[in-house]
Parts: sequence; C-alpha cells; structure tokens
Amino acid sequence: MQFLFRDRVLIRFKKGNANGVGSNIETQAVLDFVDPSRDIPGMLPDLLKVEVCYQTNALGTELKEVSVVARNRKRRVWAYPLQPATTAEIITLVTNPAEATPSPVVVTPKKPSEETVDEAPK
Repeated sequence: MQFLFRDRVLIRFKKGNANGVGSNIETQAVLDFVDPSRDIPGMLPDLLKVEVCYQTNALGTELKEVSVVARNRKRRVWAYPLQPATTAEIITLVTNPAEATPSPVVVTPKKPSEETVDEAPK
C-alpha cells in the first residue's frame, strides 16, 4: 500500500528484511520505487520515496522495530525509528456472532400504486 502526501512524498509500508529495508519480489514497480534515480510511471517526477518498515522477532510474535527508511536499491541510506505508543485503548472484539446484539431491522411496507392494484372486472 502506498500513500502520496502533498504530491511530494510517497510512502509505502513493508515488512523489513535483515538489512532493515522492505522485503520485495523484484518487479518493475519495486525497481522503480527502490532506485532513487528512477521515476515511477504515472507519478510526478522527483518524488521522495520512503518506506515504513517493521521488523519482528525471530518467531514473528512481537514487533522489534518500526522505522521510516530511505533506501538506494538494497541499501538502507537513512532510517529513524518510530517510538511505540505508551498507552493504547484495548478494544474487545466479539468472537461469537451469536453473542452480539443484533441490530433492529425496520421494514417499511410499500403502498400499492394505482398502476399495480388489480381492479375487479366491471
């Protein structure tokens, strides 16, 4: 997923590899993004292309780092870590739909129009 801010900064979110840059299959779109000398077709020239990369622990159960990263192909040019939030609201999700309170359903019957009313033969 990519986001363009003020027609100047293009950001994408990726899982980081051991080098701290996004893991990719080398498609033409990826090559256009990771090479600072290339323009992305259909986009404005001279975009600043950065990644927000996350890295997990060895088991993939916890975030180890989330960083904003600029890269030159496979090399990390600069990065700065994003600080984790100190507090977060916990939202309880309903796991059993039967436990959820159903929304009321309101059905408004249609009034028959003059064209659809069957008239008895005279």
